[in-house]
Amino acid sequence: FNGPATNIASSPADIVKYASKLGIKTSDIPKPKGIHYQHLVDSGYITIARDKLKMVLDVARLGPDYLLAHAHADNLAFEMAIAGQRIFVNSGTSCYGSSKRRNFERSTRAHNSVEVNGCSSSEVWSSFRVARRAYPVGLSVNETCKNLSIQCSHTGYKRLAGSPMHSRQWQIHEDKISIKDNVSGEFGCAISRLILHADVTIRKVDDQTFILLAPNNIALTLRVLSGTARVVEWQHTTVFGFLTDTNCIEIDLVDGECSMEII
Repeated sequence: FNGPATNIASSPADIVKYASKLGIKTSDIPKPKGIHYQHLVDSGYITIARDKLKMVLDVARLGPDYLLAHAHADNLAFEMAIAGQRIFVNSGTSCYGSSKRRNFERSTRAHNSVEVNGCSSSEVWSSFRVARRAYPVGLSVNETCKNLSIQCSHTGYKRLAGSPMHSRQWQIHEDKISIKDNVSGEFGCAISRLILHADVTIRKVDDQTFILLAPNNIALTLRVLSGTARVVEWQHTTVFGFLTDTNCIEIDLVDGECSMEII
């Protein structure tokens, strides 16, 4: 999310080891049963863990108002991993400086969110600039013993003619994840994207059903329940300075909606 590179921070294990050398006592954190979520209020992210599932949801503001240099137009984007294997990823940050690729990587199109009328949810420009930006609104979290539902909207597209607004709902069930997008107001077109990590291969069953295969015998079924889906070639980065070929599932919203389930 935003402008960092991966694999540059110390691992939690390394931090605990260093703390021990300093005489700071640490203890093992018990693994919670069922769904465990945490809303990191200061940063605006929500983390979700269930068995081998890990998700990070972006329901945040773009960043501190006084420092938006590394901000991306990524409101309501998310990433997902199974058993430590990344499945859905944002396109990442491969470069700085003024370039076509830099502009793309900061745009909504480069993230697992919804792009309306070919515009980004926030106006990112030059290398490190932001103009009119999106603000998250209406966040709600409903939890039961078995399921978790999170819903949020943002104001980023209200500046466009027709004042469209994007809302997204994630539902975490025992055996599947459901995602529903809605764009209200008047607009021309809206596209929801799911960018696959390069380790994930995709097999099309039919126009609305796809099998996602990843290392360690991970197999997921993606069903598009509403909207029109297609697979397009893509590139993302896991290392600054390099791009890796992958695929992206694009879903056109129909009558302002699209929904999918990941089994």
